[in-house]
Amino acid sequence: MRRRFHIILILLNCFFLTAAYAQPYMGNNNLMEVDQIKGCAPFEFTVKHPACGAGNCTALFLDPTNPSIVLGTKQPFFDGDLLTRADAGGFILQIVTASSTTNDDLLMEVIPNVTPTFNVYACQNGSVQVDITDAQFDHYKIAGAGPEVTRDQGDPPFVYNFPMPYPADAVIRVRGVDDNMADNCDESSKTVPIATIPPIAIRSVSVPDANIVELTHDANPAIQYRLMIATDNETTFTPDKTIYDPPTNIETLGSLSPDNHYYCLRLDIISPCNNAVMGNSNVVCSINFDATALNNVNELTWTTGASTTGLTLHKDNTPIPVASSPYMDNSVVCNTPYIYQLTANFGAATSTSLTKTIRATSTNIPDKVANISTAVEGTQVTLDWQQPSGYTASAYTIRKTVGQNTGPIANVAALTFTDNAYVPEACYTIQYKDFCGNTSIISDPACPIVLSHVLRADNTIDLNWTNYVGWAQGVDVYEVYQDGTLLTTTSGTTHTVPNDAVQQVHVYEIVAIPREITVPPVIVSSSNLLETIKAPNLFYPTAFVPESPIAENKAFKVFGQFIQHLEFKIFNRWGELMYYTTELSSAGWDGTYKGNMMPEGTYVFTAKLTDFAGRTFERSGTIVLLRKNR
Repeated sequence: MRRRFHIILILLNCFFLTAAYAQPYMGNNNLMEVDQIKGCAPFEFTVKHPACGAGNCTALFLDPTNPSIVLGTKQPFFDGDLLTRADAGGFILQIVTASSTTNDDLLMEVIPNVTPTFNVYACQNGSVQVDITDAQFDHYKIAGAGPEVTRDQGDPPFVYNFPMPYPADAVIRVRGVDDNMADNCDESSKTVPIATIPPIAIRSVSVPDANIVELTHDANPAIQYRLMIATDNETTFTPDKTIYDPPTNIETLGSLSPDNHYYCLRLDIISPCNNAVMGNSNVVCSINFDATALNNVNELTWTTGASTTGLTLHKDNTPIPVASSPYMDNSVVCNTPYIYQLTANFGAATSTSLTKTIRATSTNIPDKVANISTAVEGTQVTLDWQQPSGYTASAYTIRKTVGQNTGPIANVAALTFTDNAYVPEACYTIQYKDFCGNTSIISDPACPIVLSHVLRADNTIDLNWTNYVGWAQGVDVYEVYQDGTLLTTTSGTTHTVPNDAVQQVHVYEIVAIPREITVPPVIVSSSNLLETIKAPNLFYPTAFVPESPIAENKAFKVFGQFIQHLEFKIFNRWGELMYYTTELSSAGWDGTYKGNMMPEGTYVFTAKLTDFAGRTFERSGTIVLLRKNR
């Protein structure tokens, strides 16, 4: 049986290759007949077999590559039954009767039911052009409102004319059919405007990068358009590309230079029936937009179509109305990035430029630091200063001058600096670099106040100090502090402090008060702390007369200031100790030694002192003892 099927399959294949079919189609044994041997899924066909009138037959669907495989059955089968095969592919239809001598078979085929592809274009006067782009079938049936038209595969587009009165929208239907095949495939359809061709409008134009222009539109999928482009003008248009049934309403134009030119765009409505232009869209132009950072100003320039009806500049997403190019934006801070974009109105359509990001710059030399305060504390000096208005510093360079030597000692970001290696002759300058990279003028020197003094023999103190320079408007007054208490104010640089004969040690400080009240208040300009120690002066007479009626002349007595301890001795000419005391308040030497009057003459004294500052001194001298004749 299997061998017989193989033989049948070979014979059938040969027959299909050489025979021309005609309906009805006869089986290989010329016993059964079918009305169709090929069709789209699901494929329905009528089968007749004279031996099956009583329903005593079976219809088998066999695999043509291996007829022993049964793909499906229909039992009982009656003469004239309608059979259905849903699975795509070839199959052998075999009718098995009560007697094997009346069996019959035939090779048949089911093809996938895929609708054909085609384009339909609206033309004028009720006409449409139909272009079959499909290649699955031998023939195509086109139907509209008039008679059905058959076109062969590969035929050029043709014009289908709708009878009057024209409908507002017409439907074109296309289905495919092969030779020797049932006309049962599904059809595809498209709707096309007939009575009135709808207008086309460009909604927007934008420049997403330096090589692309994009436009949005409201194209009808059944109308053919031609995109027209003009470079740097609105009149000289040339075709760019054809648009039909676009997948989106966005068209991208590449290989352009929108950063160097502007492009005006227009959509023409095209009738493919005669290649005539049936209408035009509005004209919308891209914007050639540039941004340049100049000195303290950003310059924005642009060119676009003259038919623009309004312009808006966006700076960091903030809209700024503008009238014409160029626009000078002077509200900028150097070294700060800004994002610009320009929008132009063309009637109801908008055009958006390429986004430009630039960093503002400035070549202005920053003002010098004009107010520097200094405060001295031992071997440290602290500098405070003001940043000039209108400038922002990225760093400050501190330079120090001692004698003929000048050099940088620090780079700081704050408005203060402490030098831990201060010496009295040092002066300081400050220079800074702003955020634009510009270096300021070097400041005038700021020389801390150096306080010194002269101690007179009577312990009067003469204070002297250097005039403070470091403030733009100079010093108003100097405050003189003694032991932390304000002693006086003066506009000069000297002050004399009389001896108070009470306190041996004093500490003085000079504080400068600026004329300009906006000088940094963090610390004032103050001098070094100066400690003064008055001399422990020892006073004594050159002679005395023990017999004098004047009490002050009757004994040799020393007087002193700021003496904490005293060791006082008097010797005669032979070095014998005549007198000794450790009390400054003692009555003094009365000219006697062991109760005996000493003769007139010159005597020597020595004194060892310790003052309240802990210092030790030695003094010596001579005295004359006089006797009054009795």
